[in-house]
Amino acid sequence: MATHFVFPRQPTILAGRDDFELSHNNLFISANVCTAHVIPDDIDIMRFDDALARTLSVYPLCAGRLVRPDTIDQPWKIRLTNSGIPVQIIDSDADQVTSAPDRLVQTPLTLSPSIDIFALIDTEGTSDVDLMKITITRFTKLGRTSIGVNASHCIADSTTHLKFMRMLSQYYQGLDCSDPLPYYEPQASGSTDDPSMAHLPQPLYDPTARPFPWDDPSICPPSSLFTFRMTKDQYEEIHQHITEFSDMLDEPVRLSRLDVLIGLIARAHTACDPKSPPITKVMHMINQRGMGILHKDSACNGLMGCLTQSAPYTESLEHGILAFAQQVRKTLLTLQDTNVVRGYAATVTNVQRDAAWRKKGQAFGLIDRGTIFVNSTYKFDYLSPHFGYEGRTLYYYSHPPGARFVKMLPPNPRVLPDGTFQSRKGDVEVVFFVPTDKEDEMKGIISRYAKTLGVSGEIEFPAASS
Repeated sequence: MATHFVFPRQPTILAGRDDFELSHNNLFISANVCTAHVIPDDIDIMRFDDALARTLSVYPLCAGRLVRPDTIDQPWKIRLTNSGIPVQIIDSDADQVTSAPDRLVQTPLTLSPSIDIFALIDTEGTSDVDLMKITITRFTKLGRTSIGVNASHCIADSTTHLKFMRMLSQYYQGLDCSDPLPYYEPQASGSTDDPSMAHLPQPLYDPTARPFPWDDPSICPPSSLFTFRMTKDQYEEIHQHITEFSDMLDEPVRLSRLDVLIGLIARAHTACDPKSPPITKVMHMINQRGMGILHKDSACNGLMGCLTQSAPYTESLEHGILAFAQQVRKTLLTLQDTNVVRGYAATVTNVQRDAAWRKKGQAFGLIDRGTIFVNSTYKFDYLSPHFGYEGRTLYYYSHPPGARFVKMLPPNPRVLPDGTFQSRKGDVEVVFFVPTDKEDEMKGIISRYAKTLGVSGEIEFPAASS
């Protein structure tokens, strides 16, 4: 094992600045974005380092240091120190890249390095914690290489992280970058006093009222990562079945496949935990770039949590899913109003500012009973950073532990016995944690509901180990 450092190529896109002011929506200090891309070959370290230096010149915040303000009203900043990014190289003789290679979400994601989020959020003055780390693992028996990248959430959400990885991949191949450059100019502020906010629920529960860290075993009961996968056709079959009942809605609304899937997952959580209040709301994470305040190519974070109105619980499976899906869609339609987005964003970011100042984490895993937290990146092309091995690259993702925190993603291609890759484009992989003693029960519920909703074939439950 060896570690070297790669520095941003000069001048960077922020040349001439000493620091970058973080808006409140970037204060996801207690979380990381962590991925690993596995290619079916070795990687040229010199070419990789050159591509990384070029990429860091466009994303220099990755090589900076977080600065805590002296008072709550002052801005947090990234000091543009142009520090080196640690790149660790490991040679492994393992027989497989992970213990569960058919599951794209891994907890922990051992292919990527760790960032000390607790030291980061405990910062006084200028932190000495790296905001990005990289681990390259060369699997000598398999002829594969993993490129694991971990970034603090204060400098990158999934959108920014994916663009960073795609630029790194394209520069490694000697190509020009296909994405627009990130936008670093100051962002406008929203107002919580806008009249259109009056009828809206509080869009983000107060994380300062929650214990931290959110993955403390004394707070969260023992749980296991639960994964199921549906084909594109199965995903569509559920949607078609539920929308046949749309005449039951109190007002017409066109439901998406994701709306319906969220309703199904909410219903399954309720069935699996009958002693708790039924799930009637969803905290939906959306990308607000280009919607009201943030530029469409804004750097760092564009996430915003939006809470739906309560959906009535009914005994009918179809009607219950339909009612839940309707509330999801109505909330998203409301967010087409720029003023509403501004109000939501102002409320959310003020909460994040207060939490960061008090050294509290975003306690996503402790969301109120009766609510699920959904962060869907189903439409993200995670396989586009392929480093020249299009169609033959796998990716893996991390997931924070916590009850009722649901993630939807596009699955990896299927690796056939002869070593070839079969695309699963259009399929969906759903991931969340369940109490360890409820895994089999949840599997039965999902399978039973799928049959009731007219799904052909069996729902796939990837193995936790192989």
